[in-house]
Amino acid sequence: MTAPPVAEPDAAVTLPPELRVLAVILITDVCLALWFTLNWPPGMAFVVSQVPTLGVASMIWGLLPRERTVVLADWIARLLRRRVVSATLLTTLGGLALLSSIVNTVVVQGDPASPEWVYRFDGRDETPHGVPALAVDSLRLRRGGGPLYFRVWLWPWGRTIWMQTSTRLSNTSRRVMPWNPTRLTFDDDFGTPITLAVLPGMDALRDDSLQVLITGRTDADTVGIGRLPTRGGALLFSFGGGGVAASATESWRASADSLRALGHDSAFTAQLAATWRDAMRGSRTWRRLQLHDTVHVRLLGLNRAPLVYEVALADSVSHVLVGR
Repeated sequence: MTAPPVAEPDAAVTLPPELRVLAVILITDVCLALWFTLNWPPGMAFVVSQVPTLGVASMIWGLLPRERTVVLADWIARLLRRRVVSATLLTTLGGLALLSSIVNTVVVQGDPASPEWVYRFDGRDETPHGVPALAVDSLRLRRGGGPLYFRVWLWPWGRTIWMQTSTRLSNTSRRVMPWNPTRLTFDDDFGTPITLAVLPGMDALRDDSLQVLITGRTDADTVGIGRLPTRGGALLFSFGGGGVAASATESWRASADSLRALGHDSAFTAQLAATWRDAMRGSRTWRRLQLHDTVHVRLLGLNRAPLVYEVALADSVSHVLVGR
C-alpha cells in the first residue's frame, strides 16, 4: 500500500522585477507630491505636469498597432528587469528620503503697505555677550507678490530659527522640523520690538565716557551694554537694533519737563528733548525685551557709585532719565 503523496508547500508569491520597479516609481511620485504639498506648493507644478503627459502617452499607446505595442512592452519589461535600473531607482528614492529629512521651507506671507525685507536668523532669538546676529538669508516681501519661501537646511531633529523684517521682529523663535510646515504671516506673527530709551540728564551730559548696563531680574542676567552718545542723544536698547518711530519721541518731553521742575530753563529743556531725538543711537540687546517686564539700568562712569534705576517696560517704547 503506497502512502499518499505529500503536498508541497506553495511557493512564496513574489512580484516580477518590472512590477517592483514600477512600485518604487509610484512611491517616489507620491512622496514628492506629499512633500511639495506640505512644504513648497510651487513644486507641485512638476507633479501636476505629469498628469497630461501620462494622458497623451496613453492615447498614443492606444493608437499604435498591437504588434508594435507587444514588442515595445516586452522591451520595456526587459529594461525594467535590469539590475542597474532597479538599483538606480532605489538609490534615487533613498536620496530623496534623506534630502526631505534635512531640508525644509519656511513660508512668510502677507501684504505689507510698503515692501519689507525679511531676514532669517539661525538659533534662538538671543545673542550672548553682545555678538551681533547675522542673517543667513533674506527675501523681499511685496504687496501682491505672493508668499516667500526660505530654504532651511536642518538636522533630522530640527533647527531653531527666528525672523526679522525692516521694522518688525517675529513674536517667537520657531522650531523647523522635517515634513512639518512652518508658516508666518506679516504682520500677525511679527511685532514691534520693545525699546528702552536711556535719556542723559544734566550730570550725564557733562561726561562723555558713561556706560549703561541693563540687567534683568538678577545682576547676572545681562540684557545689554552700551555707551551714551557723546552729543547728548538718547541710547536706544532693543533686540531689533534700537529703531523707534518719530512719534514715540514726543513722550520724552515729560522727562524734559522733570528737568524743568528742578529749575532748568524751559528753552534749554526743549532743546535737550530735541537733542535726545536727533542724536539718538541704537544698541542691540542680548535678548528681546518683554512687555510688562522689569529691568535695572545702571549708569557707570560717574565720579561716584553707579546709579541704579528700575524701569517697568509698560509700552513699546519705555524711557528712563539718568544722571539728573
